[in-house]
Amino acid sequence: MTNLMEILTYFPRPIQKAIEKYWKMENINLSNQIEEIRLRVGKPIILKLSNGEKIIEYYVGTEEIIETLQHICDN
Repeated sequence: MTNLMEILTYFPRPIQKAIEKYWKMENINLSNQIEEIRLRVGKPIILKLSNGEKIIEYYVGTEEIIETLQHICDN
């Protein structure tokens, strides 16, 4: 499986920090549990995990969605 830190490089820094903060706060190994990262404009980040969903109270902006898509398309 791909390392979570490698996946986070596709996201803008504020989104990376929000996910990393949750990861460290919960003290869990997201790399083995994460199945999906959901981003929607004006909505919190949702992590789809093997054992359910977790909501991260960081609200995503339009520019962050565009930047994420640009990073994905560049690779």
